[in-house]
Amino acid sequence: IQQKMIEVAKQATSHFRTVRVQVGDAADMPYDDSHFDVAISILVTCNLPLKGFVRHFEELYRVLLPGGKAFVVAPSDFSYSKLYSDCSTDQNTLSAEIAEILSKVPKHSSTPQVTEALKSVNGVVMCCYATSQEGYLFNIESVDQLTDGQPMWRMTNLLMFPNYFYSKKSTADQINATGLCIDKIENCCTEERLVAYNKANPAIQLSEYFVEYPVAVIYHISKPVIIIM
Repeated sequence: IQQKMIEVAKQATSHFRTVRVQVGDAADMPYDDSHFDVAISILVTCNLPLKGFVRHFEELYRVLLPGGKAFVVAPSDFSYSKLYSDCSTDQNTLSAEIAEILSKVPKHSSTPQVTEALKSVNGVVMCCYATSQEGYLFNIESVDQLTDGQPMWRMTNLLMFPNYFYSKKSTADQINATGLCIDKIENCCTEERLVAYNKANPAIQLSEYFVEYPVAVIYHISKPVIIIM
């Protein structure tokens, strides 16, 4: 857990009298059973190894009241295999540039080494890379190249960091296996949201590519009410 992000969360919620920031484990939440009406999980699963991924959904089920709702934002399958760039950069040129850099990165490189190698690349909003059995980084062209729980790298316009892969199917299967119900699955990026984002962020303009290949999906989930007659 990054201490800086904890401080950002505290500062962002400081003017809400009913909001309390508490640091805990997403796979072992410090709350009683049936404690919340609503739970929100935003890009948590991709930061958890397989055991934690399974436990996270079990914990969501445990802390929700019967009839409670959960909203889980998770990376889409597209987000692992597509290169997302801003409107100022040609994607094919950018992809070739990154592939050439990755081919020169030593195997079993650390996070700082990979970040240093890619720091000269401009125009990337997000893209992902995995490590081969030999320890070399490679472009992910299809989710078929990955297995659930596989460590990989995610690069954004801000930083490079390790992540884990979970497909849309495996996420949905795990939600159902926990006993939760999926009411709806929607794409994060719609036309309306794209327009709103570009208006609020003039320095980084996103294209229709983000609507065609959304980077994340939202799972609308509910905990069933069990009635014993």
